[in-house]
Amino acid sequence: PPAVPPYPGPTGERADWWWYDPFQPQAPPTNN
Repeated sequence: PPAVPPYPGPTGERADWWWYDPFQPQAPPTNN
């Protein structure tokens, strides 16, 4: 994976590099 810092998601959670897009207004819901 690329060296990307953990960006905060829309819910304040840490977003992953493989689905998080800093240019996207919203991130996909994560149901873990």
